[in-house]
Amino acid sequence: MMIDLKNSTISFEDGYSAIGAVDNVAGYPIGTTTMIVDGFVGQVPVGARLTIDGVAGFTVVSTVETVLNTTSITFSPALTAAVTDADVILAGPRFLDIKVGEGNLTWSEKKAREYKLDRGLLDQVRDGDQQPMDVSFQLMYEELTAGTPATDPPTPEDVLKRRDPADEWLNTDPANCNVFAINISLIHNPALCVGVKKEKVVLPKFRYEQLDHDPKAGTISCQGKCNAVEAIVTRFA
Repeated sequence: MMIDLKNSTISFEDGYSAIGAVDNVAGYPIGTTTMIVDGFVGQVPVGARLTIDGVAGFTVVSTVETVLNTTSITFSPALTAAVTDADVILAGPRFLDIKVGEGNLTWSEKKAREYKLDRGLLDQVRDGDQQPMDVSFQLMYEELTAGTPATDPPTPEDVLKRRDPADEWLNTDPANCNVFAINISLIHNPALCVGVKKEKVVLPKFRYEQLDHDPKAGTISCQGKCNAVEAIVTRFA
């Protein structure tokens, strides 16, 4: 199956994640968009993904806090199945979806090998040092930064530079105070192909190293590396 970017969505994702639960003895019916919750420590950020009782695809619209912890979440779209008290809610990451019409995304996985000789003849082969993945992409843009950071969603460049609406995004590779990184996620959804599953590719811990701008064409070209040796690929219904 050929991956056509016109049938794909690329997402930039941060490192935020939290777990809580439904807090209502009666549960909530289909069509609900606001729920009382418990178990969350701190504020669940607006714009984060939500998975409710194993069902993904929800986004945080607003929250209410009690003693600095989120105790109510309004989300979109509405529930398509009823939930019960104590059902698990997973929050995160923050994300920016980019629907690609024109452009490309490529990555290169490298494996260093050490070839050992025995009296001048090829013999053993061993793994060498790990190598980071090279990643590059080109996409079209309308604006380089958000006009109103407090309310507008971040642009791709805002996210890459962790500024304005994205200045609170969390590092996906925070060990040892590493430089800010994001995950790049590509979901291929061949909707017209009956029986073909969706495929998700995650390029983890990406940092950009070069941004090339072409205002005439309205494109940004980006090159960088992932602090990982290979992509994470899953398929799902």
